[in-house]
Amino acid sequence: MGNAERQWGEKVVLLYDGAKAMGVRHLAEALVPGSSSSSSLKREVCKISWDDTSIEPHVAGEIVHFIDSNDVTQVSIVVLLNKVPASMCAHVNRQLFEVLWASAPVHSPAFTLIVPAITSVPLSALEKEGQDNDVAICKAVLYGASEVHKGVYSGLPRLAPTFPLRDGFLAYLMQFVHISSLPTLLILGSSKADASEVIRLLGDIVAQQVGLTYVNKEISNYVDLPDPASGVEVDWRRLYI
Repeated sequence: MGNAERQWGEKVVLLYDGAKAMGVRHLAEALVPGSSSSSSLKREVCKISWDDTSIEPHVAGEIVHFIDSNDVTQVSIVVLLNKVPASMCAHVNRQLFEVLWASAPVHSPAFTLIVPAITSVPLSALEKEGQDNDVAICKAVLYGASEVHKGVYSGLPRLAPTFPLRDGFLAYLMQFVHISSLPTLLILGSSKADASEVIRLLGDIVAQQVGLTYVNKEISNYVDLPDPASGVEVDWRRLYI
């Protein structure tokens, strides 16, 4: 394991498995240096140490850093290794943002939190006339952005600015994003589409945004069906972002 006190990169990716599909967290294994600009990056893995030790038995986490030849972290990938229990979604997000603000250059003009996820999104939010299938099952929305961010991400397929979200962890995360005005790129894949294909598309989009390469290492083997009980919708978790 690497040094847990290492400064995080300006691009931070958060990977977690939601209720609708498993396998998103394995993108950390498939995002690798590959292009001429990133081929010299070194990969370093650190364990997340939660300030509140009560989280540890339920949610373990690690950070994958990509470090350049000058020992500067370019990209940090935060991986939650367990599905977050519904009762702990708010608490884990609070702890996660405390670690993020302490470790990442959040005041840098180039800082962005990138969150790919598979969740239940209305088809009306994903489908638009004249767009291809890739665009129809993965869309992005940018929050807290400056004009610089808007220029960088202008080519991504867009979600509507407001839509119903039925994912407790993601709903709480977006509440913290709104409160903090942290520049955040949310990339959602539809749980109604083939999970393996959605994960491939999410991997391609994230790789393009952070300057890495997505390598499909049979990641479909990690894509599991959700527990049937996880599909039960709870009204109080149906939040709008």
